[in-house]
Amino acid sequence: MDSHKQRSEDSVRAVSGKESDEQAARLMAAAVDNAMDGVIVSRLNGDIISVNRSGARMLGADAASLTGRNMEEFWSKLNPDHLREEVYRATLRGGWEGELTYCNSDGSDFPAYVSSAAVRGSDGRLTAMVGIFHDISEEKRMTTEILRRNRELAVLNAVTTTSTKSLDLESILADCIDTVVKTMNYDAGMIYMKEAQGGGVVCRAHVGVPEEAAARSGTLGADYAEQVICRRQARFMEDADLWFAETGAVTETPWFASTASIPIVSKDRCVGVVAVFTCETHGFDELERSLLEAVARSIGVAIDNARLFDDVARGKAEWEATFDAMTNGVSIHDRDYTILRANRNLAKMFGTTTAELVGRKCYEVFHDGNAPIKGCPQRRACLSRKNATVTLFESSLDVMLNISVDPIFDRDGNVIGTVHDVRDITEQEQLREQLSRSERLRALGELAGGVAHDFNNYLTVILGNTQLLLADSNDNSDDDRRESLRTIERAATDAAETVRRIQEFTRVRTARSFTMVDINGVIADAMDVSRPRWKDEALARGVEIEMLNSPGDVPLVNANSSELGEVFMNLIINAADALEQGGAIEIESRARGHWVEVTVADNGEGMEEEVMRRIFDPFYTTKGAAGVGLGLSVTYGIINRHGGEISVESSPGKGTTFCVRLPMATVADLEKASVEEPHVDTEMRARVLIIDDIEMIRTLLQGVLEGMGHTVEAAGSGSSGIEIFDRQLAVGEPFDLVMTDLGMPEMSGWEVVEEIKRLSPRTPVAMITGWGDQLDRDRMTASQVDHVIAKPFSVEEVRRLVAKTLTGPALT
Repeated sequence: MDSHKQRSEDSVRAVSGKESDEQAARLMAAAVDNAMDGVIVSRLNGDIISVNRSGARMLGADAASLTGRNMEEFWSKLNPDHLREEVYRATLRGGWEGELTYCNSDGSDFPAYVSSAAVRGSDGRLTAMVGIFHDISEEKRMTTEILRRNRELAVLNAVTTTSTKSLDLESILADCIDTVVKTMNYDAGMIYMKEAQGGGVVCRAHVGVPEEAAARSGTLGADYAEQVICRRQARFMEDADLWFAETGAVTETPWFASTASIPIVSKDRCVGVVAVFTCETHGFDELERSLLEAVARSIGVAIDNARLFDDVARGKAEWEATFDAMTNGVSIHDRDYTILRANRNLAKMFGTTTAELVGRKCYEVFHDGNAPIKGCPQRRACLSRKNATVTLFESSLDVMLNISVDPIFDRDGNVIGTVHDVRDITEQEQLREQLSRSERLRALGELAGGVAHDFNNYLTVILGNTQLLLADSNDNSDDDRRESLRTIERAATDAAETVRRIQEFTRVRTARSFTMVDINGVIADAMDVSRPRWKDEALARGVEIEMLNSPGDVPLVNANSSELGEVFMNLIINAADALEQGGAIEIESRARGHWVEVTVADNGEGMEEEVMRRIFDPFYTTKGAAGVGLGLSVTYGIINRHGGEISVESSPGKGTTFCVRLPMATVADLEKASVEEPHVDTEMRARVLIIDDIEMIRTLLQGVLEGMGHTVEAAGSGSSGIEIFDRQLAVGEPFDLVMTDLGMPEMSGWEVVEEIKRLSPRTPVAMITGWGDQLDRDRMTASQVDHVIAKPFSVEEVRRLVAKTLTGPALT
């Protein structure tokens, strides 16, 4: 027992007064020492008896050095003077809970949430105090950040809302500076605007500024204007005298202490300055500066809108030149829904001219109706006197539109019309849908990963035991029994391939194994496997489906036979589902050029163009709740990975034909397939340690290996496996191979490998995993994993793994 744990146990006994209860002391010490919160046990005078690891880390010292020191050393000066006595007395009376500031060993302060209580001994007397605490620095920082962001959003929202209330420039400037001063708690503010034709930079709106000071500060000095306006450089000054010197403003007594001046940019040119003032000395930090610059940009947008409206009043030709330059579709309407003006982009959206739009009702143009739609944004904007926005699909244009409507006010504040801003957001909606689809695929991938792992464990047991039964039977055994076993073996192998294909589709799996495949044989197997669907279920419904197979003389293809079997089974099942009233499914294979072509046709009801266009999309299904929309998308992915093509032809009432084209096997493919694997000596005998938390898999592997003549020991956990390995190593009977599962509770396969390699670096270790070929090769190399065997594995794979371990290099 190390000294730290001994001190923890001594502390527990000192608090509880139960010297004899060694077991309780050990358990409590372990719990305290491994707690995520800091735990301090101290005497009534504050001397520290014991500190757990977390507490020592937060106080910036090791636990041993803290023992005997007084808690007074860690009491921050930031705590109120009265709090020390208050906490102490409350702790002795029954307990105290709240926030404190501690000072760690390097002198830095940190906030903590503390819960303290006094402890009585067996005689009922107070013996010690226990404090539990955790560092809340990050929580404080996040709270501060949230409040700051909320304030920024509130300010920007207020300025934006204010700037859209009117299109009159003077009203916008006055309302915006008033909003800025009030929402950001300044004492005063001014907006200067650059006058045309060298008229200087003149104050156009102010709030909180004495009238005399406003008059005297009405025009900015040339040097200051040059820096802020021409160079677009914001100025932040804590000293008022510097501002007066640079601006040339004259006043007998400075009426403020600090100021900031930020350029206003409109249409990529600086048109003015926003200036704010505080009566107390104020330092503008980086966050505040950024917020002021964002506010100035918002005001710039508002000024741009106001000037656009002024341009309309100054002349139609000039107004249309500016109006038509806007990238969105924009129109101006009166209160009676009549379009008064429209730009070219809006006309272009609707395939007409601006002249044809003017004078028509907006609901005729936008919605092809004879009355305003429910929730009409024009009506909402006029009634609420604020922006109203709607997003809708315009079927006549086959586009998604975002229509934003703002009211237009006259000088008396009356709503006289609206401005419509129309954007084509079809592409954005498509991107959003693509993102949503990606999220669904990601979620499916996570689900598939977990399910595949569990299924692989079960398939391991099924496949392994089936192969053992086949090996135990002989040629004189019941043929039907052996054939049944082979059917189970085939089904388990195909099921494993199905799991791998699901992983492949959800981007969990990357490797695959191709061999020379007779496609006619694959089709025949797919027909047999799917027979219950297209024959038995159909007969149960009182209909008959005729299956016509016309296999042609076709060459081999380089493919994964299980994956192709899945393809043709999916196509057959889809064809059968389309024949609700019965009919025929015709399958034909042929050689065409360098391709092997297979068609699967039914004479069912066929499909509409829209359905046919989306038939290979993930999650798209025409079967309602009975389908999940993955079969044909998986099929598409498999054919694509094989370098092939799949297409569909269909029309309502004329049935459906799927055409699959796969490249013929090349000479290189055939030569590669004919190369025999090197001979592996299987007569050598080994001592093997199996570590797996699933008993069925342990039993299977032990039976397989012992049947091969190897000596086997098995362990149900990583820790027990390490104990067995260490024991045999100590007595001079080391294991020749360790086979360990990856996903085990308490101690993972990675940890087992690390410990085995520490004890015996030369002992080969094989990782058994339901995650198959997904393991990170860099991590395998770093962890010194010698071999990987993916579940479900066959008896032959186990045999070759042990043989190669004894005679050859690592598989990985």
